[in-house]
Amino acid sequence: MVSRVDYSTSMKEGIDATELIDQIKFANEHEEMLTPKDRFEMRQCSHALSSRRFHFTDVIRDAGERYADVTIDNFDCPSDDHRKALEAVKGYLQASTGGPRRGLLLIGPTGTGKDHLMMSVLRVLIHKWGTECRWNDGQQFFSDVRNAYAENEGESSLLNELSRCRLLAISDPLPAAGRLTDHQMNVFGIVMDRRSRSMLPTIATVNVASRAELYDRLGDRNADRLCEDAVVVPCNWSSYRQRTRPLAMPAATPMNQIPQTA
Repeated sequence: MVSRVDYSTSMKEGIDATELIDQIKFANEHEEMLTPKDRFEMRQCSHALSSRRFHFTDVIRDAGERYADVTIDNFDCPSDDHRKALEAVKGYLQASTGGPRRGLLLIGPTGTGKDHLMMSVLRVLIHKWGTECRWNDGQQFFSDVRNAYAENEGESSLLNELSRCRLLAISDPLPAAGRLTDHQMNVFGIVMDRRSRSMLPTIATVNVASRAELYDRLGDRNADRLCEDAVVVPCNWSSYRQRTRPLAMPAATPMNQIPQTA
């Protein structure tokens, strides 16, 4: 379930965290010179930094502790394809000074580190620029919509929240196999259409091997909306889990086949 805390008015989006820290440091060093207004502004700066930390903690709570320490710097790059993807993500962050204006779409097979890259981007956008983000597991997204309908809350409230948040992050909206159902395509399309009209960015990871598979399984209209004005980063390499899986131990030799020594 996504966090319900509203950080949008407290994080001072667009102000670099370094600037906030410098202002607080200067104020502490010249406390005797501060006016009541200065002191209020310094409290606001301190509150903004705290809100950013708490907000990222909320996102990690939803996404999982696996991503608590992921950064751009600790993304493993054993090949040129990895390095190209990392450079594309770094370019996206450089173009997001003050907060994101475009979307980001990471596509590739499972286990290739797409969510590592996405969470690394969210870390920078939240901590450095104070961007409010709503993170969703893809299939949990549809489950939340079903639950809201079943509990007579209706879909509209949840869809409005997801459609209007400053930045929406989605971890693979596709099922493990096959396409979205017609209802899922419709729900996903409502959110993407509204965000597109409001020019609100979306960051997503999708477990597909190509754009063709993306369009087939997500639906042409939804794939168009997700790719629209987004940086698309292919992550087409072998699974990290396969590369790091321990080698199988050789089978033990039966006792009756062990050569006997004299």
